[in-house]
Order: sequence, then structure tokens, then C-alpha cells
Amino acid sequence: MAAAWGLYDLGTGVWDLQAVRAAGIPPDWMPPIAAEGWPIGRLTDDVADAWGVSAHAPVSAALGDNQAAVLATVREPVRDIALTVGTGAQASVVVPRGFRMPPGCRCELRPHPGGRRLLVAASPNGGAAWAWLVRATRRWCSNMGGRPPSIREAYRRLDRLGLRSRDELEVDPAIWESDASPGAA
Repeated sequence: MAAAWGLYDLGTGVWDLQAVRAAGIPPDWMPPIAAEGWPIGRLTDDVADAWGVSAHAPVSAALGDNQAAVLATVREPVRDIALTVGTGAQASVVVPRGFRMPPGCRCELRPHPGGRRLLVAASPNGGAAWAWLVRATRRWCSNMGGRPPSIREAYRRLDRLGLRSRDELEVDPAIWESDASPGAA
């Protein structure tokens, strides 16, 4: 999860103190970095009571949602590519720790369990792109004098067309901008 803050040095596995200071955060405020699943403490009595769970239950370091999705869906990490579409969209592939991105690559490297890395082509537009297409299609129908389908029907038709498409995938993760781009949300 530390990598999601944008203040983590993937090469060294520690906080990027220069970035931390540039963000105006005192370095001693940064918590220790722990590997996913590593025990980091126990629930306090107050929290356990509030949530209705066992007091002193172990608390472990979290795993990023992208990494969790890849772990849950990819059978052969060295061969398969995971495509996740939701409020964002990313194509992810597991690569070895020493992997170097080619110059000009518009992807990012994220930490991944087992000491590996996740090469990710991501943009914050997955579900947003689909919703935009539905809105645009309905607007175009209306502008051309037609009666636009309901939102539900537009999604149903687009889903049906998508299922009939060829069995190839071409990804441009930067339709609007990339998660790795400056100013990305």
C-alpha cells in the first residue's frame, strides 16, 4: 500500500525521503513499511467492541487492489495478462524484480507479492469510458433526430456488441491520461 502514496521508492523498498519532504511531510511521521500480509499489530479492545470482532485479533499489512485482482485472476503469472475494468482500467503483467521498462514506456511498475513487480498500463477511465460511450451514443442519436435508447438499453446493446467483437485486445491506457502521468487523479 505504501507505493499507492507516491512516496515509495520501489528500487530500495523504503520511503523516498526526498519526495516525502517535498510533500511537506516530516519523515518521522511516515509509518514503517511492511510487506503485504505481514503482522503489524492487534486490534484494540475499543475497536474490537465497535466492530463486534475478537479483541486483540491480528492486523496485517494490506495489499493493493490491483495486486489482489491479479493474484485472484491470473493462473500463470509469468505468462498471463490481467485486464481489470472498473472505475479505472489496467492491463497488468507480473515481471521479475530486476525488470527495466523500455524508454518511453507509459506504464508503471508496482510492487507485487513474492518479490516480483507488476507492470501496469493504467488509466482512470475504465468504467468512466464505458459510461461516456453510453452518454455520447444517446446524445448522437438525439442530435441526429432519433429517439435514443434508455440508458439500460444502451448498455445492453454495447455489451452485446462487445461480446461479438474479435478475440483480440488492443489497449491504449492513456485515452485521457495515465495513472503514471503528472496530474493523474
